Amino acid sequence: MEATATAAPELGDLTAAELLGAARQRRSVVQRGEADLLAIAYEWAVAHPADEDGWNAATFHHPLGDEPISGDGTPLVAEFCIPELGAALGVSTDAAKKLIGHAVEMVHRLPRVWKRVQSGLVPVWRAKQVAEATIHCDPALTPEAMAWIDAQVAPFLEKIGRAQMERILAQAIELYGLAMQEPPRDEDHDGRYVHIHTPVGPFAGAMRIEAEVSNADGHDLAQALAAGAAALKAGGSTASLDVRRSMALGELARQQTSLDLAGADAEDENVQRKARRVDLHLHFTAEVQPDGTTGINPIGLLENGQKLALLSQVRSWVRGTHTEVRILPVIDLNTQLSTSR
Repeated sequence: MEATATAAPELGDLTAAELLGAARQRRSVVQRGEADLLAIAYEWAVAHPADEDGWNAATFHHPLGDEPISGDGTPLVAEFCIPELGAALGVSTDAAKKLIGHAVEMVHRLPRVWKRVQSGLVPVWRAKQVAEATIHCDPALTPEAMAWIDAQVAPFLEKIGRAQMERILAQAIELYGLAMQEPPRDEDHDGRYVHIHTPVGPFAGAMRIEAEVSNADGHDLAQALAAGAAALKAGGSTASLDVRRSMALGELARQQTSLDLAGADAEDENVQRKARRVDLHLHFTAEVQPDGTTGINPIGLLENGQKLALLSQVRSWVRGTHTEVRILPVIDLNTQLSTSR
């Protein structure tokens, strides 16, 4: 005789409103249970430390090398204890290893996130998502960077998505200079350059120009080339856009044959070039510091939010002789809007 699944009698008798209430209550129970399970996994790790030399420490094994189950500075866990916990939970050894790694990561490197998880009021999977990102971040995150990330993520843990977490990691890497593989260079050699490559061969009809400039200079140049290409088209040019942009770059070189060295004390006010306006849409927000205070985030979003800009970079841009700065009002809704349905 084939059995059919039926709704529990007590649920079938509930009204729509009562069903929603039951759903919220069950979700709360599940979140509390998952938080308790995470705490149990941590205590299991504490009870089974690896040897001092770390030879029996738990790791994830890959063809390219082993990966730790938690971030730098966290205590090592003995490999042999993982399968036992996995068997008790009915999950694979790798799943149990990941559960323990997330718990150790939160306790030792994300204490604010851990505290919120143990309150039972936020989904545990979001906290695991944060821990997974920080454990395997490349380059490795320093304690200072982890404290900053913890302070940014914990208050909004129930809203953090994967894309937003990636942006937060990118901000931390930039803010704490973790991407640099060598000591910072002098301000006169900060990575910007222009190379004009001499053509090879007697019949080369073009030269290749390679450059890295600041965001402000790049936007300025892009606008100038777009305007020059449009003017050439209006004048009858049938060349492609790329060709017209290259022609416009040459026109810029011919029109500006020397730098404007007139200072603020120049007698003839007409000597100075009129500033060309470039609109950079920069967004800098308030941030929560690890000590609980608030301030301006030193890293903001540029244009459509896909690029990052340092506050120090903006300061250097506005110091330019021909920089026109406009501060436009921004609507900021501080009121939190929510609904239970």
